[in-house]
Amino acid sequence: MRKIEELASAYNHLVASGEKWINLIYEGVHLMKSKQSCLAAYNLQTAVDDTANIIVAVDLHDRRNRSSSA
Repeated sequence: MRKIEELASAYNHLVASGEKWINLIYEGVHLMKSKQSCLAAYNLQTAVDDTANIIVAVDLHDRRNRSSSA
């Protein structure tokens, strides 16, 4: 009975969010288009110091499109 309640809660969340699907295992994962298909993924943003060749900042987002804030 608990699983049914969990699924009902997930369905209600899906309807309220307006999304077309929900990932019940990894919360916050969204479908993102690649060149060949769609993948369940996060949006990882990095900033690189090209003089020193090092990553200087990393930010992980659960939204599909994130405009850069540089």
